[in-house]
Amino acid sequence: MKVYTAIVGPRDGEWFPVEVPAVPGVFTQARDFAEAEEMAREAVALMLDVPASEIAIRVEWGEPFFRKMSKRIRDERRPDSGESESG
Repeated sequence: MKVYTAIVGPRDGEWFPVEVPAVPGVFTQARDFAEAEEMAREAVALMLDVPASEIAIRVEWGEPFFRKMSKRIRDERRPDSGESESG
C-alpha cells in the first residue's frame, strides 16, 4: 500500500483545502479535518486510476505551506512595475 501525505490548509468559509503534493493535480476539499483523509484518498485513487483500498493517506496541517503558496500566487499575479504588456 502506497502512503501519500495530504496537506490541509486553513478553512475558507465552510471548507478546508486539501492537496496531495506527490500527485500533481490532486486538490480537493473537506468540511472538517477528519474528512480530509477520505477525500484525499478518493482524489488520489481517481487520479491514479487505482482502488482507494490501495491508497493510504497521512494528513498534516499545512498552514505554512498554504501561506507560502498563496504568497507565490499573489506575487505571480502582481504586475511588474515599469514594464509594458504590449512588449
